[in-house]
Amino acid sequence: MKKFQVSMTYSNTTPESREQGNFSETGFVWENQTYNTIELIDLINSFGYYELSDHGGKSISFYGDWFTQDYTIGEDCQECLHVDAKSRRDIENLLLILRQKQSA
Repeated sequence: MKKFQVSMTYSNTTPESREQGNFSETGFVWENQTYNTIELIDLINSFGYYELSDHGGKSISFYGDWFTQDYTIGEDCQECLHVDAKSRRDIENLLLILRQKQSA
């Protein structure tokens, strides 16, 4: 079974940083966790995602709908899954499986 290295990052945006076109804070929620194909698909599906950024090589990012807002201070936080594989073929196979599961 294929193995993938997966990290989750976060990006916070405040009203001030938004004016500057930047994030107020970014970092890792966790990094370099190993997942097999089934575990990774379950992880992606459990979080949901609305946007995919295919870097054209051996990595891909999933921007999820696990977006939170703190209305009291006007801060937004978004988390993103970053997936690294050993080959482009592994990424393509992962995307194929995800598409098949979505259409089922």
